[in-house]
Amino acid sequence: MSLVLNIEPAAAYRIVDEFKEDDLVKLEDGSFHVNTDMPSGEWLIQYLFSYGDLLEVVEPESLRLEMKARTAKMAGKYLG
Repeated sequence: MSLVLNIEPAAAYRIVDEFKEDDLVKLEDGSFHVNTDMPSGEWLIQYLFSYGDLLEVVEPESLRLEMKARTAKMAGKYLG
């Protein structure tokens, strides 16, 4: 699956080990724009969630919507 991600500077220590250098663009604010391919599946969603609020899925829209639905479900457990 082709992914476009935005990752905040606080996660820089991870992304240099987890993504190919050619997949990374460092932005002026220190964040990273990532274009990469990863196999789809439940493991991918869990992997992306391991970044917490330091990561945003930009594309594909279907994965972005899945992440949105799951975060809403999680928030519902705490917002009661």
